[in-house]
Amino acid sequence: MSPTIENLKNTFVWKKPEPVDCDAEAGPSSGSPVARTINDDDRTRIEERAAPAPAPIARTDTRDTHPAFPVEHRKFGNPAPLGLFGFAATTLMLGLYYVNARDITVPNMVVGMAFCFGGLAQLLAGMWEFGVGNTFGATVFSSYGGFWIAYAIILFPPSGILDAFSGDKADELSDALGIFLMVWFIVSLIFFFGTFKASIVMSTLLVFVCMGYLLLMIGQFRDQISVLKAGGVFCCLAAFTAFYIGAAELHASAGAYCLLPVGNLKETSVHGLCTKGGKKNEGA
Repeated sequence: MSPTIENLKNTFVWKKPEPVDCDAEAGPSSGSPVARTINDDDRTRIEERAAPAPAPIARTDTRDTHPAFPVEHRKFGNPAPLGLFGFAATTLMLGLYYVNARDITVPNMVVGMAFCFGGLAQLLAGMWEFGVGNTFGATVFSSYGGFWIAYAIILFPPSGILDAFSGDKADELSDALGIFLMVWFIVSLIFFFGTFKASIVMSTLLVFVCMGYLLLMIGQFRDQISVLKAGGVFCCLAAFTAFYIGAAELHASAGAYCLLPVGNLKETSVHGLCTKGGKKNEGA
């Protein structure tokens, strides 16, 4: 027999709980518990308290799902090898042009390398060095990246810089390039003084760079081909040293078995006193 509407109303009718007298709820003085009427709000709160806490969402381990991009590599890497290789490759090309390798006398082929690898790559490496907190490396890479971009703009024909020294001004071009190189010699000399507690090879690199700038500057001022060739030799030496440091940094970052020594000077002060942990070694 199907239920009637009246039966359904009687079944689902909601009855408001009767108010409870506080004195009656307190019960007799014997302390025996007295039943209390529970309304819907109380029942909801009780159910929420009794419900178990939601389980934490498990994190998915993706180390084995993406072999080409493991988790340990998803972090800020070491930008030094990129900057060193960009500097080394461009400097080597310029040095070979200055020593007239293969009888080449026009160095304009270095423009493309100076714009991209020597300029842009070094500039990016410098910005990333700021991200890892290496102020010295960031300043050096960004500065030399700017140097190569500026040098490429000078040799870039549409810039019109070389054309401005045509005619009566042709004699001023060598002096103008000499002043340009003199400024970068001063900048490199400042960088050299900052390598005394870095490594032997880094100090050697800056020595070669300073000597290269100095000889090229003198060669431009005096217009002497032999001095310019000597400056090109030091550019090549600086390039090979930068290649070595870049390889050492790259192998150390990749965890290679063969690590190249760089002659760490972090535990030796400028005065030759052995320091460790910020304190002088009394036995030195």
